[in-house]
Amino acid sequence: MDDKIAAPDRDELRELLLAWRRGDLTFYEVADEAEAIEGRTWQNVDVIEFASDDPRRIPTEVVSLLSMGHVAPLFVEDIPHLLRCLDAPTGREEEYIVELSRQLDKWSEPERSDLAEKRYRTLAG
Repeated sequence: MDDKIAAPDRDELRELLLAWRRGDLTFYEVADEAEAIEGRTWQNVDVIEFASDDPRRIPTEVVSLLSMGHVAPLFVEDIPHLLRCLDAPTGREEEYIVELSRQLDKWSEPERSDLAEKRYRTLAG
């Protein structure tokens, strides 16, 4: 992958997650902001893919998960796992991505969809 391709700023993502956890933003506002971050970061890039040990992979994974929120919802219970992943030390990216995936997979897709319907139905515009 091209070394010139940027990754989203970890601090900006962390602040976004903390604002959501405080209730300053709804999940859909977080998803929209994540989409905006992707647009600013990768304006002219079609495919974003980093090696498993590339430090850019973690913020890329986190912003991608957040931006897909309208079709693959996340919940406040996921925030600690996302924050922990953003704090991964250099050289341990793959380990933290695997752990994040393991945590997110504790709820199946149908379970996440049902929970999103219950929690977010009034928020979706």
